[in-house]
Amino acid sequence: MRAQWGHYSSVAVALCHSFLARSVAAASEGDTSVAKADNDTVTSTEAVRKRMAPDSPLRVELWMTGALAQPFGAENSLGDWGYGGSLGIGVRHNAFPVSLGVDAVPIHLGSSTEVALVQQADSQLRIQQTRSQQAILFDTWLRVEPPTRWVLPYLEVAGGFKMLDAKYTLAYSDGQGTTSVFKRQSTASNWGFGAGLNVLLVRLPDSSDAALYATVGVRRLWGSRTSYAGVTGTSSEIDTDTTLILLGISVRARPFGSR
Repeated sequence: MRAQWGHYSSVAVALCHSFLARSVAAASEGDTSVAKADNDTVTSTEAVRKRMAPDSPLRVELWMTGALAQPFGAENSLGDWGYGGSLGIGVRHNAFPVSLGVDAVPIHLGSSTEVALVQQADSQLRIQQTRSQQAILFDTWLRVEPPTRWVLPYLEVAGGFKMLDAKYTLAYSDGQGTTSVFKRQSTASNWGFGAGLNVLLVRLPDSSDAALYATVGVRRLWGSRTSYAGVTGTSSEIDTDTTLILLGISVRARPFGSR
């Protein structure tokens, strides 16, 4: 009897162990199924949210370029050209191949020197007058740009105004006496047209769809005539027509973190 009782006890223990092992395995499978279901639900919810989230139809463009500028007046040789840079921002709608933007172009336009005669009492003094010119051009432009992906050519019309600054340095031609510095300001209008090309360098694979482009452009601007009132009593009236050559980079992206 004792042997039989021992045998039955061993069988009962084995059955209990088997039942407990199956229960633990079933519980683990249940937890895995629940976790997978939760993950599937989260993935499905995120996919639905992305499908329902509005894709912003706007694209914003920021750019920074270097600039060469044809000088005002009669100086037309390449060595007389001014230099500077440009900063701008634009926006376009995906449904139209047209963008609208503004930019500012500060330019240093070089300097020129001339000798002037100034009457003082009963004698005339020869004074050397050096004029250094700067300008800031502010333009609003409208561009037509085909909706291509890698290479983006454009045509534009632009209009705005420019602020001109002339610094005069006066010194006696014989090197004697003191040197004086004066500043004169003026304004003039701009209008013209241009063309350019944007070439894709890299695009980010995220919801911003941000892309970096190399950009090059040429803009021809006609300006109204303006005059600088010289410090020696003379007035210099000049044309403010110019041509800008722009070379730099631009960044385009969806605004406001849209998908």
